[in-house]
Amino acid sequence: MQQQRTIDFEATGNTSKAEAPQRESVQVATETSLPPPPTSTPPLVRPDRQIVYENRDPEFWPSADSLHNLDTITVDRIHEDIEGPSHRLVIQREDIVEARCGPNNLQRGTVVDINHARQEVLLDFGDESPQWLAVGLLYPVADSAVPCVADSSGNAASQDPHLSSKKLLAFLAASPGTEFTPSELRRHFSVTEFDSGKPLANPVHTALKELRDKGRIHVTETRFGEPRFAVLALPDLAAELTLGHCPQSLSGAEIRYLLRKHGQQIAEFALRWGFTQKHVREVFDRGLADPHVVYDWLEAILTP
Repeated sequence: MQQQRTIDFEATGNTSKAEAPQRESVQVATETSLPPPPTSTPPLVRPDRQIVYENRDPEFWPSADSLHNLDTITVDRIHEDIEGPSHRLVIQREDIVEARCGPNNLQRGTVVDINHARQEVLLDFGDESPQWLAVGLLYPVADSAVPCVADSSGNAASQDPHLSSKKLLAFLAASPGTEFTPSELRRHFSVTEFDSGKPLANPVHTALKELRDKGRIHVTETRFGEPRFAVLALPDLAAELTLGHCPQSLSGAEIRYLLRKHGQQIAEFALRWGFTQKHVREVFDRGLADPHVVYDWLEAILTP
């Protein structure tokens, strides 16, 4: 007579038949009674820009005033989150950051301006309408997150189509009010080949034209010699504005950009200062050529 047998492949030689059925229930009970595995602090996304203090209580953190300047602003993250432990995030002009523009809406942009009075930064999302956003809505982006490709010479180059203009703008913005000629800029960026019959074949001239057309830089035309390009050294508030800050003229593109940069709407601006909207748009077309009128408009634009 044959007898069916059940083979327990996990049983050891010292395990009795009575103990075997209880082994699984004992193992489950043992594992579920263990403490949870230790949690680890999320890594910092940008260790070079995220300052972690020994005392995690923000009340004992040093003042951020020493870190603030025209190109730098900070925001304190007082709770641990996906970007690391509680820390102070340093944001600088030309940084690429992610902005929370709404529920489940993160957009990546470049910091092009900073306003300490309003605790806001101006973000360029790659279109014609940069936006002012509160610094609390910004999050760091790891350097490795910026996609790169190789250019024609085999060197690493960003895929951003506005790289040359942004790089040039960053150079000019580092010395606001300092004027540079195109030949000086060509030498600085080591692109000295220039054909006067085809000026836009040179990337410096292409970038200058793009920035000029967007109103991002000021151009001083001279009777003799080359024009001079600069980023205007304007204060943040109208109370600090003097005639020394003001150029002799402003192009319509510059006025349009300054209005947008300082959050001014055409209808509200015109009503507040006694203009018609038609007049404002005419100024967009022709610009301003009188230094005293330039001062008046800049004072109005810089008035919150």
